Amino acid sequence: MENSLCSPLKLMITIVNRDDGDKVSAYLQQHGILYSIILLGNGTCESKWMNLLCLGDVEKDIVFSLGDANQIHDALRGLNDYMNLSLPGRGIAFSIPLKSIDRFTLNHLTKLQSEVKQ
Repeated sequence: MENSLCSPLKLMITIVNRDDGDKVSAYLQQHGILYSIILLGNGTCESKWMNLLCLGDVEKDIVFSLGDANQIHDALRGLNDYMNLSLPGRGIAFSIPLKSIDRFTLNHLTKLQSEVKQ
């Protein structure tokens, strides 16, 4: 079994309607994903294309979350159900592997961040 301290990390990216980012972040925190940041996004697509794709709202929350591969896999599956992401216009969530950072490095960076805040 792989050492959890050195387990590979994944970056999960979730794009949802404005103000749903807090729901995503809270859900992920309840399921063991301890680091998420919400950025505000604005779409630039013409309205005729937005209507065609059932994407009426161009203001989005973009949630970046870090966790080990197993946590992200489980959270991604549950989040799709919790936020109904399979329905048109509800959002999208996906993950990408991070090859140059592991749990040990993330723990160290988080510790440094908390020391800087103090």
